Amino acid sequence: MGVSTVVFLAIGGLALLLLVLSLVGGHLALGDVDFGPLHLDHVPGFGHVDGGMQLTLPAIAGFLGAFGFSGAAVTSVAGD
Repeated sequence: MGVSTVVFLAIGGLALLLLVLSLVGGHLALGDVDFGPLHLDHVPGFGHVDGGMQLTLPAIAGFLGAFGFSGAAVTSVAGD
């Protein structure tokens, strides 16, 4: 297993820890971390965006998990 595979697995493991923290930490109000709505009005081409683009801890954990574990799979198949 190469170094890049281990790094991507570590990112995926961190994402799992964040997900467990958000699920179990609900009793401590840690799962309710809400970073507010994501405003893209200042980005050219987006204009005004309606809808629920909330950036929450489980959403961040899901993105990091997908990035970490898919990156580990790709580097593992590609041979580092």
